[in-house]
Amino acid sequence: MKKPDIQSVIFGKKLREKRLARGLTQKEVASKIGTTRVSVNKWENGASNPMPVYRERLNRVFGRIDSV
Repeated sequence: MKKPDIQSVIFGKKLREKRLARGLTQKEVASKIGTTRVSVNKWENGASNPMPVYRERLNRVFGRIDSV
């Protein structure tokens, strides 16, 4: 299994912090941006990065997460 890169891990941690600060579940975030809870989980764990369309939607929900 491929080891996550540091940028993915940092992005995931910031995403999780913002989600928890708003009291949202992964499923609620997924519903807001049109994806699955599994995808949100992978992003938070650094296993994958969101495609640009989802990154933009996340920025609309949470404000800018980072510049990755």
